[in-house]
Amino acid sequence: MDLREQAVFDIITAENELIHALEVYTAVFVDPLLFLEEPWDIFNTTDLQCFCDLITQMLQMHKSIAARLENSLDSGSNAYPVSDYKFLIDKYRHHSQLLPSVLDTWRHPVFKQVLRDGHKDSRVRGRQLEDFLFLPIAHISRMVVLLNSLIDATPSGHADL
Repeated sequence: MDLREQAVFDIITAENELIHALEVYTAVFVDPLLFLEEPWDIFNTTDLQCFCDLITQMLQMHKSIAARLENSLDSGSNAYPVSDYKFLIDKYRHHSQLLPSVLDTWRHPVFKQVLRDGHKDSRVRGRQLEDFLFLPIAHISRMVVLLNSLIDATPSGHADL
């Protein structure tokens, strides 16, 4: 495996780790909120619904990117869909802007119960909701390092640059 393929492999590994964490987060914290018997008007509905939708969209985008990277690597293609990360960064900016209003909902008893139930779930492995909320933002820093490794291993004039 050459340096460029290794860089893509490392990106795929990072993507799959984030995908797994977002799947756990969605199953344990988001889905129970989306299917509450209580009416959504007990929360800041717009921001919380938007936030839940955004997490679902980001999960799908990461799955798509990881699958396309894996396909490119498996097929021996020398072109990788790295330009998709600009779109993701824009989504992360929106994600971080919604966090303060979403965190305000934590005071509500129904939300607190969802948190208590979620923290008991074995898939969470001792992590708090905050850990999951900040994973996508921390992922950006990791991706900068990994994408720089890919750029360093890419010949000048390559289509990915």
